[in-house]
Amino acid sequence: MISVPAPPPGYTVTYAENFTKAASLGPWRVQPNGSAPVVLSHRFGLGVEVTGPEQWSEVVNTGAVIGPSSFMTALMYVPPGRGDQVANWPALWTTGASWPKDGEIDILEGTHGQSCLKAHYGPDRAHEIGGSGCNGATGWVQIVMWRSNGVVTATYNGVKVASVKLPVTAPEYVIFQNQDGPITSCPFCQGPLTYPTTAWLSNIKIWSKQARK
Repeated sequence: MISVPAPPPGYTVTYAENFTKAASLGPWRVQPNGSAPVVLSHRFGLGVEVTGPEQWSEVVNTGAVIGPSSFMTALMYVPPGRGDQVANWPALWTTGASWPKDGEIDILEGTHGQSCLKAHYGPDRAHEIGGSGCNGATGWVQIVMWRSNGVVTATYNGVKVASVKLPVTAPEYVIFQNQDGPITSCPFCQGPLTYPTTAWLSNIKIWSKQARK
C-alpha cells in the first residue's frame, strides 16, 4: 500500500466519494454525446470503458471543486497498453467555468503512452501551458495533488511527477474520462489503441483552505 500524506494544516474536507460503495452516480453527470459505456463497480469504482474506435465519455461533478488552495487524493486505474504504456487517452482533470481563461489541470492525463501532470491557462484557445511532467505509471495509481500559491504539484504512487505553474485563481471542477484517442484537436496524443479497456476512479477526496475574510 502507498502511504498517502495528510493535507497541510488549515485544510478541511470539502468533497469525498468512494465509488466502490456508491449506489448511483449521484451528482456526477455523463456529458452528452459520449459513446463509451460508463459503469459502477463495487470492486473497482466508477469506470469508463472504451470498446472500439471513436469512443469517449466524460463524467463531470461541478460540486467536486479544486480551488486556488486545495489538496486532493484519488485512486485511479490507468489501463496499460502495449509495452506497459498507457492505453488510449484516460484522464482525471479539472476546468473552470470559462475554459481556458479559468485554467485547466490535467491531474493525470495519459498522453503519448505516459501518465502526465499538466496545467494550461490563458485568454483564448491559443492558451499557455504552465508546464508538464510525466512518468510511466500504469495500473492502480495513488494520486496526490496540491494546488497552492499559483503552483500545482502531483505525485503518482508516492513519486513526484512535477510542479507546474497555474497563476489563475478560479475554482475548477473535476472531470473523469476515457477515450480511444484520435480527435481533431490532438490526433496523436493517445497511447497504444487497445480495446476493450476501462479506466477506473475508485475514490477521490478534496480538502480546501478557505480564504481569510
